[in-house]
Amino acid sequence: DALLDEDYHNAMLKQKPRLNTQHDQDYVAKSDLKKNERSETSEVRRAVRAISEVIYKKHNFQSRLFKEFGHITHENTVTCEQVQQALRQLGHSFDIEDIQRTVLYVLPGADLNCVNYIELFKAMNASFHDLAFHR
Repeated sequence: DALLDEDYHNAMLKQKPRLNTQHDQDYVAKSDLKKNERSETSEVRRAVRAISEVIYKKHNFQSRLFKEFGHITHENTVTCEQVQQALRQLGHSFDIEDIQRTVLYVLPGADLNCVNYIELFKAMNASFHDLAFHR
């Protein structure tokens, strides 16, 4: 009684809405969509962290990778399969889905069949510290 004013009683307090116990198919669809989005987000974070760690932490790895791209193509653009091949040649195997996730994370809207590898690895070096290891 000491905390409430004299004219403010329990009938004036807002009541919580009752829990809806009916099965809602829209809610099931929304929760499945959210679950899939969260799992894909965690896969993107894992892939970007793994590939960026190899490129950022290994001394002189980026120049070796660029030389490998020079053996593969004479252009400044590569496909995700060529990125996978170059990484494999240098001793690091990654799934093609992980490379595609990484490319689309650091270069949103990029064409996966025509990626400027210089811009890709600049963006990967710049974004290395953006992703925390675990939260």
